[in-house]
Amino acid sequence: MDTDISQGASRADTYLLTAAVVTWSMVAVAAVSLLTRAEWRGEVLIAVCLATVVLPALALTLVRLRRACRRADADLAELEVVAHRSARALQHDEDRLHELRETCAGVVLSEQLIRSAESRHDQATLARLRSLHDRELDRLQRLLRPAGLGPGRTTFSLREVVEECVGAARLRGVRVQHRWSGTDVQVPGQVREILHVLLENAAAHAPGSPVEVVVGRTGSVATVRVRDRGAGVPPELGDRIFERGTRGPTSSGTGTGLALARRLSEEIGGRLALGAPLPGGGGDFELRVDVRGEACRALEV
Repeated sequence: MDTDISQGASRADTYLLTAAVVTWSMVAVAAVSLLTRAEWRGEVLIAVCLATVVLPALALTLVRLRRACRRADADLAELEVVAHRSARALQHDEDRLHELRETCAGVVLSEQLIRSAESRHDQATLARLRSLHDRELDRLQRLLRPAGLGPGRTTFSLREVVEECVGAARLRGVRVQHRWSGTDVQVPGQVREILHVLLENAAAHAPGSPVEVVVGRTGSVATVRVRDRGAGVPPELGDRIFERGTRGPTSSGTGTGLALARRLSEEIGGRLALGAPLPGGGGDFELRVDVRGEACRALEV
């Protein structure tokens, strides 16, 4: 397509030069006819000289300007492509940094709790904390996996994912409970990261509030809802809360987490949505994933 545009522009330049030559020729013919009149001879000679020099120069200058404009447009289009790619790469890095920061915080906290349990010789708690600590380390290894080594395991038991995320949230002191309806199902690994984000969001914006995770399945659609009893999402924000950089008036976050969660849900053909305001206040987020959808089937091992 770019070649066609370039060829069309070249033809236009050729037509422009041809028109200039024809115009100059017409001026020359008119001048010759006027030279027969002696009283106009001097003026006509001056006009012919000017036309001979000025018209071709103007035409050539115009052609050069048009070509320079096209080159500038092409350079601008290329810069826009580079800027778009750079913005996407920056978003990806911000998302990875957000996930790494939260995971590292979980690893450090679980290590501290393990040491505390060891000092109390609480073997039951110690075993549970070590299991959760290992899961946080596994999550960290997944995030640090080089792209060239492949994604590793891509589908997981939804029950396993929920228990891991709930356990990690409890490590951070979140009062979280979960309940089930329906049977277990295999889900993409992105569901784990989405649920981590939603629980971290509840912990940050509803500190001390009880959090409920409701998991269900209807046919091939798995649903995960996260509810808290905090201030909730301001009505004026609504669905814009999922836009990168959008924050509530009292939020101290970066506006990255929910945008990341929405993007991950779209990657697997799912949908992360904001629920209706809860009676008495609170946030309500629902993730829906068709585990038989094309995006999920492509991830199965």
